Amino acid sequence: MIGPAVSGTIPPRFGARTQLATSLRILVPLSDRKKPGGREGVSLASARPTSLWSFRTLIAARRKALAAFRLAMAQQATAMKALCLGEDAFREAYVINRAFDRSRLASALDRCNGTFAEALRHQELAAAERRRIDARVLFVCPLFGVLAPEDRLPDFRCPEGAKLPQLGSLHRHWKPDVTKFLNRVLKGKHVLSFLPTRLGALWEPDGTAASVTTVRFGRKGPGGRPRGETAAAPGLCGEAVRFVVEEDVQTLAEFSRFASSLGHVNAPAWATEEDGVREQWFLR
Repeated sequence: MIGPAVSGTIPPRFGARTQLATSLRILVPLSDRKKPGGREGVSLASARPTSLWSFRTLIAARRKALAAFRLAMAQQATAMKALCLGEDAFREAYVINRAFDRSRLASALDRCNGTFAEALRHQELAAAERRRIDARVLFVCPLFGVLAPEDRLPDFRCPEGAKLPQLGSLHRHWKPDVTKFLNRVLKGKHVLSFLPTRLGALWEPDGTAASVTTVRFGRKGPGGRPRGETAAAPGLCGEAVRFVVEEDVQTLAEFSRFASSLGHVNAPAWATEEDGVREQWFLR
């Protein structure tokens, strides 16, 4: 059972306080397929949420989302309708989700899987670089909302388009709270967003951030026009985040020096800006 929120920002590392005081923030999607494992003996069933999660203002909305998720997973037919996955993907997801409250907990950063985790290699970072991840990165997740890197969560599967009983669309549920929260914590900050279009739409900037840049990776198509990367995108995001923390990047001008292992470089000719949000392409 999810307990009530308490005042103050509850630090994620089971008591270690995290400060978000630098000028740059990075928005990253939480991996769809989470890395299994976690801390033995610690689960949602046994721990107080306020000892696991930062950002207390999001806990009420998270409680509602998790309650609806549990209800959806109670029966296979309801779960299938809610998750909208193919047969094989649903079968795997349902087995994992049925153990949601008993699953061992791991940090959002340690739950990262696939090419993003392989490219970031956060276990190999120096202590100062790891602190920059803790201070600057915010994970955005369809089910949990916004998470700090050390916030703890179970293994689960929940796609962006999930529609849960008694709640409906997770996107509609989270958008007001995520927008309000991010506009508050990103005020005066430079923001680099690696969020895909649908997940990025959870946040409507109010113009108080110092700058907002959505980073896109692509290939040069006919006439040099960008064609977005798909399968390669998570790994490129991991490389870019590693560059930011290794180089202690603070601004878009500094980030524009990034070059991927596949040859993506800044393509300023294709940059656009709309409603104060810049879309910046890195092309190969």
